[in-house]
Amino acid sequence: MMAGLRRAQQADWAHFLSLASEEGWRVPRMERRLFTGSWSQYALALYDGAHFCGLVTAVPHQRSGWIGNLIVPPQLRGRGYGRRLFRAALARLLEQGVESVWLTASEQGRPLYEGEGFVTVDAIERWIMPSPAGAGSSTGEVDYSRVLLEKADQAAWNEQRTALLSAVSEASLALSLGGATALLQKEPGLQLVGPWYATRSDRASNYRLLMTLLAEADPGSPLIIDAFTSSTAPQLCALAGFQCSGNTSLMVYGDRQPVNLHRTLVLACGTNGLSVYCSQKSDLLGHSYMDTIWPALFTFLSVFTLAIISPGPNFILVTNTALNRSRNDGLLTSFGVATGSGLFAFAGLAGLLPLVHAIPYFPLLMRFVGGGYLAWLGFDMLRNCRSQLRPDVPVTGKTAPSALLTYRTGLLTNLTNPKAWAFYLSLFALVMGPGFPVWGKVFLNVAMFLISLGWYCLMAYVISSRTFQPLFLSYRPVIQAVLGCLLIVVGGKILLN
Repeated sequence: MMAGLRRAQQADWAHFLSLASEEGWRVPRMERRLFTGSWSQYALALYDGAHFCGLVTAVPHQRSGWIGNLIVPPQLRGRGYGRRLFRAALARLLEQGVESVWLTASEQGRPLYEGEGFVTVDAIERWIMPSPAGAGSSTGEVDYSRVLLEKADQAAWNEQRTALLSAVSEASLALSLGGATALLQKEPGLQLVGPWYATRSDRASNYRLLMTLLAEADPGSPLIIDAFTSSTAPQLCALAGFQCSGNTSLMVYGDRQPVNLHRTLVLACGTNGLSVYCSQKSDLLGHSYMDTIWPALFTFLSVFTLAIISPGPNFILVTNTALNRSRNDGLLTSFGVATGSGLFAFAGLAGLLPLVHAIPYFPLLMRFVGGGYLAWLGFDMLRNCRSQLRPDVPVTGKTAPSALLTYRTGLLTNLTNPKAWAFYLSLFALVMGPGFPVWGKVFLNVAMFLISLGWYCLMAYVISSRTFQPLFLSYRPVIQAVLGCLLIVVGGKILLN
């Protein structure tokens, strides 16, 4: 007897749920309710006589559609049932006039979809936190309005998907923070994050939103995020302590031009007809964690390195010391500056920076102390440059600073710079998740100290070398005056701002 298609009935869903359980899928209750209710005409079952041969679902929107939940009993695979179900769902969506059809495909299923004209546009990684208890923290800056989420969703998909977002409103929470907005869906025994829209490069806001999502999540239920591999979301999930359980390909059929996914970090898993793969087998959890933590560490250190080599008060101090005193003094100053970087790193990785910065009036105190100290150093340079008639003549009435004083000057210049505090606070917002491994924190602490030490020691060595010293001899007072003025300007800006 020829196999036939029909709208999925209660018995079909019983078969589907049994197979889904065997495959390790977790099907949200909200999704089952939609496909047995208002979307029932888009849930198709295939029968051959009295034998259940498979099921598939489709979700139509105004201009786009999704295909998901395609499943065939293991003993019936390889007979073309899956292809027939897929083509029926695709035809059903195209009949509705959608311009593009989307799906996520496993490595095994991708050739089937490519043969039907689908192309891969990105990859999706599934990240799971088995228990979010104590993993997050609320910032107090969150907007819980659903309007921002709906606007971001419409901007991404170039259509109104209000019906979809409203369908999950009973058990979901919309959160917006600093330009990032996401939906937290809560199910009995299961929680999903998505969709999530934001500027991908704004790591600090995205991580604070992730921490808030974790704080809002039920502590006893696993939390799942389907993150775009091309975004920063996988790295943020790894830093927060999530575990990667696998990946799929995001594929599309038709015209994808109206869709703009550049501000999309996370898919709306569980609301596009995509059952949630959430196997409890421990061998499926965490196998990609190391693969993701290293890119995250590399990105973090790259940002830090760019900040270190950028000219600032530390650069000016080391340059002036190496140019006007000696190489040893320049290296001692570099060691002091690097010690400050190491202390910032330790405080940031231990979670102490936000606590210290939250002390009443501390930012105001640092502004006056740091700005005043830099301005004083600048005036001291101007005073010294007037007496530097020749490089071999010491300043009259002044003894050469001791090694301890030289080291301390480098240390204090770094630690009293309010801009350094702001930079490290923003940078360490990315690695303060409780799941970030201890070895990663130790690695970052050592690496940040060595990067700072290596750069400033290199600067001190080059500037005090025999190649460069003759070039600076005749212009040394002028150079020191310029450096002193720059420090005064930097200190003055800090005091006035």
